[in-house]
Amino acid sequence: MVLCGYHLLIASSCLQSHSAIRNCSDSPCVSESGSDIFSKREVIQKLRQQLKRRDDLILEMQDQNLELQNSLNAQLTLSSNLQLQLDAANRDLFDSEREIQRLRKAIADHCVRHVDTNDKPSTITAWPSEARNGHANGYLDGDSNFEPLEKGGGGGGERIQMLKREVGELKEVIEGKEYLLQSYKEQKAELSMKIKELQHRLDSQLPNIL
Repeated sequence: MVLCGYHLLIASSCLQSHSAIRNCSDSPCVSESGSDIFSKREVIQKLRQQLKRRDDLILEMQDQNLELQNSLNAQLTLSSNLQLQLDAANRDLFDSEREIQRLRKAIADHCVRHVDTNDKPSTITAWPSEARNGHANGYLDGDSNFEPLEKGGGGGGERIQMLKREVGELKEVIEGKEYLLQSYKEQKAELSMKIKELQHRLDSQLPNIL
């Protein structure tokens, strides 16, 4: 009996010692586990902040992308309108040049007819002596024979002057259209450069957005 009690006492002492050792060894583990949780929370918080900054940057880039796209569409629309105006100016210029050619031909034909009329020998009609009004040279009284020619010549001169005025006006119109045409070409070239620049900026920002 004494031996059994001694053995129980030894066993109890061993259990207490083992429990104390285990408690001592477990205490740092609990502390280390709490530190790991705090570190993980800190890392997660930092990751969330980085994700938020990334989302904000993506939204900002998307806004810039939309702004650039709208600007590009506006420039393309303006370029299309300028192209239509340029085509209309080209057609008007072509029509004006055709009208000038027509007027030049009309002036040339009129001048040729006028020269041919002046070069023809005038036919003197042999009037009876009693109708000559006593003139030995055979001309009628007054300058009635020359009135139709002078009237015709005067009318031709007015016609030529009118055609010249029309030609001058058409030349002024053509000069104005040529100025507009050159202005349209310069604006179109400037718009093309702006469109290329916007397209380049858009292409360079797409990888950042994606």
